[in-house]
Amino acid sequence: MTLHRFFSLVACFLAAGISTAYASIQISSTRVIYHGAEKDVSIQIMNPGKYPVLLQSWTDDGHQDIRPDIMRTPFILTPPLTRVNADAGQTLRLSYTGTSLPQDRESVYWLNVLEIPPVGEKGNNQVQVAFRSRIKLFFRPETLSDKGAQAAISQLRWRGEGNNITLSNPTAYHVSAVGITLMHGSKKTTVPADMVAPHSSVNIKLPSGVISDNADSLTVDAINDYGSSVTASVSRL
Repeated sequence: MTLHRFFSLVACFLAAGISTAYASIQISSTRVIYHGAEKDVSIQIMNPGKYPVLLQSWTDDGHQDIRPDIMRTPFILTPPLTRVNADAGQTLRLSYTGTSLPQDRESVYWLNVLEIPPVGEKGNNQVQVAFRSRIKLFFRPETLSDKGAQAAISQLRWRGEGNNITLSNPTAYHVSAVGITLMHGSKKTTVPADMVAPHSSVNIKLPSGVISDNADSLTVDAINDYGSSVTASVSRL
């Protein structure tokens, strides 16, 4: 298969919306932390399935529907196209090109791995389905520490107005929030939340009838560098 044909297939799959529910490949982590001092980072891919698969790997800047051959990011991922046999693995190597990125805060990108299973024999009525796995890629400058990243969740601040919550992040790190829990006495209200970028805020709408103004406390659930769930109580602004 030529690269031109492969990119055409990728464009079709992206336009159609790719399912990840039954992907056979496994990525060694749920996120990639690229420290500014590192020459490159390795990502392990495993195929525990019964058949070989063709993999296309690339990074994106948050615009996930742009074709890989058009997308431009400050990273090089090799190999961009590879076959992984059944019950075998592949190492992807991610390198930073040195393109200027902020040195006082993290930057976030995404790592994509598109899996295309083998085509059946001629005459068989089979549907070829592609699966895409997409995980966060954080570029952490040399000036920032892993310890600081772990402490960032507890430094979040919040304020409420009516049935809206504003969650603010005064730190230089991304906080991958997944939910918040608001307490009114013994009553608990839990709602989903989004990642909070450095020095920014996200607004969270509470269910109808839940008022934030007189809440007693708020806790945030987030995912840390290791893919583990962490919870912290945060203070009001």
